[in-house]
Amino acid sequence: MAAPLDPRQIVLSLMDKLSSPVKWDGRVTRAQLSSVLLNLSGCTDEVDLVMSQAHWATAESINLEEFLDWLLLKDEDEPKRDVDGNACSLIRAAIARRLDGKLDEAAELYEQAVQLKETSATKDRDLADALFNLALLRKLQRRFDDATSFYDRAISVYEDTSGSQHARLGDAINNLAVAHRAQGKLDSAMELYARALTVKEAAWGAEHACTGDTVFNMAMLQRSQGQFGQAMTLYERVLAIREKTQGREHADTAETLNSMAIVRSQQGQLNDSAELYTRALTIQEKALGKEHTVTADTIYNLALLRRRQGQLDQSVELYSRALQVKEKVVGFEHADVGDTLNNLGIVRSLQGKLSDAIKLYQRALAVREKALGSQNAVTGNTIFNMACAKRKLGEPSEAAELFERCASVYEKVHGAEHAETCDARKWAQQLRVK
Repeated sequence: MAAPLDPRQIVLSLMDKLSSPVKWDGRVTRAQLSSVLLNLSGCTDEVDLVMSQAHWATAESINLEEFLDWLLLKDEDEPKRDVDGNACSLIRAAIARRLDGKLDEAAELYEQAVQLKETSATKDRDLADALFNLALLRKLQRRFDDATSFYDRAISVYEDTSGSQHARLGDAINNLAVAHRAQGKLDSAMELYARALTVKEAAWGAEHACTGDTVFNMAMLQRSQGQFGQAMTLYERVLAIREKTQGREHADTAETLNSMAIVRSQQGQLNDSAELYTRALTIQEKALGKEHTVTADTIYNLALLRRRQGQLDQSVELYSRALQVKEKVVGFEHADVGDTLNNLGIVRSLQGKLSDAIKLYQRALAVREKALGSQNAVTGNTIFNMACAKRKLGEPSEAAELFERCASVYEKVHGAEHAETCDARKWAQQLRVK
């Protein structure tokens, strides 16, 4: 079912994309923009029509701010005056600030636009859109209580102005569910996802990409609650939708395969998991590139799986690949680099290469202390791993010192009676006696 592309909906979807973990640099390729448009419409003719109307349609790299501004101008049948005109100007300014990464300034401008629109005689979609974007910003800033409040208000306005089966209403309910999940309100999040799915199925159809996004969110929530069978059923539905609407070699298809691999791994079906990771990785290397962080994450997951399967040489090779990409893309002092170094150290220890393992743990510890702090449980885990390696290497005094240091961290984080605290302290005492 093809839906006409609404400029306002394009703006909201692009701004929603900007609130995702994916980092944008203010420009998008034609392929990236077309992907967002196709995700909305499901019709290549509609996408081609929008792309052809822009004066930069031949450019390989598109200035996102210019494109959004063009869409907003295009949506105005005639110049707006007074309150509406001022509100629209504020919204444009807010978008510009958002693209510059000035989130507080953008939020302030959106709030001014909302206040202006609420003084007008009628509530319209501009008000709902401003509330929606303000909620997106607050979610990005992890101010979930504020985000929830703005989503609730946006939903109310959308229902009043657009009806109970409008696509934008489905997006707002979906994002409210995301905020509830972040707040730990898992039951209400699932109820909201189900409500969003009903709206989206009515507005877009059961096999539309936007519908698939909500099904994907439901699957993630089910997975986080250990409901692996239900999660897998939902992921399989998402995979069918994304392969049909976006293609078998699209990054979103790979994301689904990666998530399915995680579920199979959690179910203990390691061979099936490895096959799914491999399929995802093949797509990501082609769609995103070999040096993309998402590609590196899948390599990392596959390395962990190979370690569980006892295929240690393959695990080392994969962790090393992931490390090389992460160091290049996110930097040598990023927490993800610390995670990869730590896990590479674990594999080297399992191989009996204890000196190599200790060097890797030392590097991981330096990164984690800087990125996470010295009194963090994850940092404590690396200290514990290094202590174990020192003990196996026959260096009891150094190992005891590390176990004591680890116990101190665990006690501060978990408490004196926690199992990990007691375990570290026990090892320190045993080594001191010897």
